Amino acid sequence: MATKKKAAAKKAPEVKKGPRQQQLPEMEDTKIAVLEDNALEYAEVRDQRCSLSRSEVELKGQLLQLMKAQKREHYHRDNIRIDIVHESENIKVKVKAGAEEEEDE
Repeated sequence: MATKKKAAAKKAPEVKKGPRQQQLPEMEDTKIAVLEDNALEYAEVRDQRCSLSRSEVELKGQLLQLMKAQKREHYHRDNIRIDIVHESENIKVKVKAGAEEEEDE
C-alpha cells in the first residue's frame, strides 16, 4: 500500500480585506448590495473556519503521536476521554462539560 507524503504545510499570509469600495457618483450601479455584502461576510467567516480546520488537523496529529509515544490506546481521566481508532489511524476525543458533550472524529 502506498504511503502518502505530507506536503510541506505552508501558512498563507493572513490577508486583511480593505474597506469596500463605494459607488462612484453619477454612475449606474447594477449590483445588489445586500447580496454582495452577505457574500463577502460569508467568505470571511469561511476563511476563518478553514484556517481553524488546519489548526485542528495539526493538533489532532500531535495528540495521536503523543498517545503512541506514551504507548496508550485509551486515556480517561475526569471528563476527558481519548481513544485511538486503528482502522483509520485516527483519534476520538470526548470532553464532557456538564450536559454538553463534544466529539471529534
